[in-house]
Amino acid sequence: MSPLEITMIVISSATLLGYTIARSLAIQPTIGILSLSLILVTLAHLLEPLTGRLDLIESGINFIQNTDFRSILLDTMLPILLFAGAMSMNARYFKKHKFTILTLAIFSTFASTAIIGFSFYYLCSFLSIDIELIHCLLFGALISPTDPVAVVALVKKSNLAPDIEAKIAGESLFNDGVGIVLFLTLYHLAFDPAASITPQGVISYFLQEAVGGCLIGVISGLFCRKLIAHDAKHSHNHIIISIFIVTGIYTLTNNLHMSGALAVVVAGLFMADFTSNSPKDYQPLKYFWESLEDILNMVLYLLLGLEALLLPPSTTTFIIAASTIFLALLSRIITINIPMLLLSRYQSFEPKTKRLLIWGGLRGGLAVALTLSLPDIPQREIILIATYAVVCFTTIVQGGTISRLLKS
Repeated sequence: MSPLEITMIVISSATLLGYTIARSLAIQPTIGILSLSLILVTLAHLLEPLTGRLDLIESGINFIQNTDFRSILLDTMLPILLFAGAMSMNARYFKKHKFTILTLAIFSTFASTAIIGFSFYYLCSFLSIDIELIHCLLFGALISPTDPVAVVALVKKSNLAPDIEAKIAGESLFNDGVGIVLFLTLYHLAFDPAASITPQGVISYFLQEAVGGCLIGVISGLFCRKLIAHDAKHSHNHIIISIFIVTGIYTLTNNLHMSGALAVVVAGLFMADFTSNSPKDYQPLKYFWESLEDILNMVLYLLLGLEALLLPPSTTTFIIAASTIFLALLSRIITINIPMLLLSRYQSFEPKTKRLLIWGGLRGGLAVALTLSLPDIPQREIILIATYAVVCFTTIVQGGTISRLLKS
């Protein structure tokens, strides 16, 4: 089959599964799709000793190996999903809690990177796995940010109070951007021979990525608002303009060695604020981005589940998986409790906010894509196993049980 035919089959399969799960089961389609994919992959591994590797399994493995998951997500899906997530934010409540959101996003991401990175290094040493500390810190940076693709979808369907919703979704959108910048900074130090490994060099590179991305996001958001305001009654033109802005600024910003992710998030927040003033006029625009987000989410989680075909089952795999899940959850508890303890001196928090931030810290396809972007280092497979374990646990277990937490 041609790449186009395979793409069409993946999209049709994902949307059909998503529709069936939404109609038949009381769970989010993305959780159901990922769970079903992992069940099929597990059955394939269990039956392999009895039946040998079936042609279907072989075809699946070949398909996944020939699919550039990293490029699909980072170069195509990510800007659309980030912009759609930011567009769905309640801009008024985001502005009200911006200090809390940014504090949680920046502190939690940096602290979690250090906690997970060093802990993972000592875990590997205990298991006699030879791995460099900088590679462990890279793993900490890619697994620490909560995934806005998963979190925003969860928040929108949970009927949370607007204040709590703004904090959870806002923290996820921004810690995602911060996490990508931190990952790229560490990647720059780890694999660029010409990298300036000095405090000034690291800070300069980080600020160029983060501040530059936010600045372009502000300019783009204002430009998009101005274009749409001049054509207020033509909803199809609003959609065309928004697509032009999202795809254009993401590609441009990344090529300027700045954070395209932060640029898209900031532009989306500016648009969310603008469209909230006349919600009826911009309803088709919001519907378009919501529908596109849902479709891409389904495709993403189907591909994410099928990627597990590449992971070899073994005792070491299960030890690393279980240990990393524990480290990620412990780190999330620590890095949410500390800033909220300090912030509580100056403001009050709604009941359950802390628990929802901790248990709602889902990881998703972004972490896997960043792992796959690593060069062929000796322990890349170990990092991929650890990443997959955290992504699957947080998506299926935490995402599938958070509704009970809301009712308790």
